[in-house]
Amino acid sequence: MQEQITSMPVLAEMQTNRNRSVEEASHASAVLLVFLRHFGCTFCREALQDLAAKKPAYEKEGVQLIFVHMSDSETADAYFNQYQIDTPEYISDPDCLFYARFGLGKGKFSQLFGLQVMIRGFESGVLKETALAHSSVMDFKCREYFLSRMV
Repeated sequence: MQEQITSMPVLAEMQTNRNRSVEEASHASAVLLVFLRHFGCTFCREALQDLAAKKPAYEKEGVQLIFVHMSDSETADAYFNQYQIDTPEYISDPDCLFYARFGLGKGKFSQLFGLQVMIRGFESGVLKETALAHSSVMDFKCREYFLSRMV
């Protein structure tokens, strides 16, 4: 069952690089709001790879991707370009204010360095070749996805 969000003040505060709020975007179509940990994160790079491949299908279904990241716009543009995500809409949140508002805190040690995480990291990083990254931002927040449609 899909829950409809009728009011969430933080969405009005979240201004994208296209000078509109997430709330405005969600009135036009469904929005998949993607929080990325940092662009050097193997799992976030895997998510970018997956989302780039699925973006045409999302657009066909009327779902728009909006990313929230912790980097500056120049860094973000370079990574989105690398993963062939053309004209991405995003919110730069280097102070992690929106992460906190959505309850996205730092991961626990076992969530970040547990055996299953290490195995998945190997699969993603080595087998999917997403590990070869350098990032000046190192934070331990996990990526999250939110689908919203304002009514």
